[in-house]
Amino acid sequence: MDLRLKLDDTDFETLATNARAMIPPFAPEWTDHNIHDPGIMLLELMAWVAEAQIYGLSRMRNAEKAAYARLLGVEQAGPRAAHGLVWPLEANEPGYLEGAIVGQSIPQWAAVKSNRPDAPPYRLVAAQHLTPARLVRVVAYFADGRAADYTGINRRNGATYLPFGVSPTSNDRLELVFEGTAILPGGSGAFVLGVEAETARSGRLDGMSDLPGIDVWMRDTSGTRPVAIERDTTVGLMQSGVVALGITDNEQAHGDPGFTLILKPRAAGFLRAPRVRRIAANALDVEQVEEVVEEESYFGRQLPGQVYKLLRAGGLRDSALKIEIGGEPWTPTDDLAESQPCDRHYQFDETTGQVLFGNGINGLMPPQDAPLTVVYNVCGGTLGNAQAGVGWSLRGVTGTFGRNSQPCNGGTDRMLASDMQAEARRSLNMRITYVIPTDLEQAALSLIGLDVTRALELAPLACHPVGTRTLLVAGWFDPTLGVAAAPERAPWLRAVRSRLASGLPAGQRLVVIPPRYVSIRIVAELAVHAAAHPAAIISKAEMMLAEKFFNTSSGISIWKFGREITPLLVAGWLRKLDHVLSVSKVTLYRDGAAQPDMLELSATELPLFTTGNGDITVVRAAAGGAT
Repeated sequence: MDLRLKLDDTDFETLATNARAMIPPFAPEWTDHNIHDPGIMLLELMAWVAEAQIYGLSRMRNAEKAAYARLLGVEQAGPRAAHGLVWPLEANEPGYLEGAIVGQSIPQWAAVKSNRPDAPPYRLVAAQHLTPARLVRVVAYFADGRAADYTGINRRNGATYLPFGVSPTSNDRLELVFEGTAILPGGSGAFVLGVEAETARSGRLDGMSDLPGIDVWMRDTSGTRPVAIERDTTVGLMQSGVVALGITDNEQAHGDPGFTLILKPRAAGFLRAPRVRRIAANALDVEQVEEVVEEESYFGRQLPGQVYKLLRAGGLRDSALKIEIGGEPWTPTDDLAESQPCDRHYQFDETTGQVLFGNGINGLMPPQDAPLTVVYNVCGGTLGNAQAGVGWSLRGVTGTFGRNSQPCNGGTDRMLASDMQAEARRSLNMRITYVIPTDLEQAALSLIGLDVTRALELAPLACHPVGTRTLLVAGWFDPTLGVAAAPERAPWLRAVRSRLASGLPAGQRLVVIPPRYVSIRIVAELAVHAAAHPAAIISKAEMMLAEKFFNTSSGISIWKFGREITPLLVAGWLRKLDHVLSVSKVTLYRDGAAQPDMLELSATELPLFTTGNGDITVVRAAAGGAT
């Protein structure tokens, strides 16, 4: 839909011809209509001016384009800075120096430099204290009384673990046991925990207000007390980021040998269980931002409307400028026409990167020969993104401080007018109302933070009122944990429904249901070559069968809803394995009950493959091929 009015519907020839045709009725004594006549010359001049004005009326100014784009939810934005985490080196990494971190307090915006000469500058997002304390134990305690020691897993390149179990509650907790002092005497800045987590497959969760968080307590010889969380970019350990804690230098008892940090889910609970790779102190939260200082010694001209153009306006991260003229600070204004003669005001145009000063009546003119200082921040946009595994150094720490185990990303370039138009067209093409099943299913799969992996709208049920739509949704989870770990619980289902309900046509209601996971077992006997290794064949067979039902790397069930499983189908899979000569017997089990002919699954059921010792047996063929 084009929102513009079509005003440019005439031209010079039409205007001039129509004007000449009006001469006889209004001025019959005017008989010379040739081009040499002064009246005709004036008539054509006015037609030319009118055509130019009509052409201009039919064109949109940049401000009008931006206003129309805002109607479609598109905001013109400057470049965004890349962000990342720099982890301190571990003892087994090359370049590690024992005692390199001795409790320095690092100020906000401190430079963090990459060991790559072509890398753009980064800086520390917030002030922090590099604690000399050492993390020695990571233990989870669950509401049912169980405990799990994750100390060995909690390291670089380690496996993921569930810090609060498969179904987090406020009674679960993760305890981080440290040796030493959290903040040295006189130290300042936050105590920072870095978290490397299994990030939501549907995107970052930043800015989402309906997701729960965590609370933190500190325990030492003087007791247990809550700790203020200054920043949590992990959204409750659900994505990689930092948890900055407000621990003061006198928080611990004097001479205390160590302390424990206790992390607990808030009472609201989690929509899905966090999965963590590692937690460590002293991770640096960095962003690709550079401060630019521009100076001009004799800037002032005592002239009205003096202009200064920023040298690096293309990378301007935001419109916050610090401007001083003659040592006096000047403040921004949206319109100099509203300023008084003595106001030290300036007007900044982000599009052109120009700073406009007053004319002596509307805002003060820069004094003659007064020096100018301009300070602002820039970033490289997409050029600031950095690959994983880069080494970084930090002032005050000897050698290489650490590496970023994940890419530093998120940098985007400035949205130009052409980009804004393309984004507006894209948003117009998106379906906002979920009319057909595909609309509703795609919208469910796109929900940020909920990790909906499968969605299927079912046929209307006779028991539901007219206008009811039923959506079957499945979430990500690890099938090795069993049915109890399935994520489709009531809070998660309510969150899916609440985010989709506004897109339904008037008069419709939505019911969101989970799949029913059916535990299946496959018992089979294989005949293999005499030279084959039975244990290897069994391992490959179990792995292959598991991958037929679940993509274990992505946590997504791949079995088609409503498709049955037959012994013939399973035998065909097993015969394709190397060294397998034949499959003599296949028996299927559904929830422990044998299914001799076929294992049927309804349109709302998904198989959850389990294997037991002795389910797959192997018989070697005798010499010559007979078994």
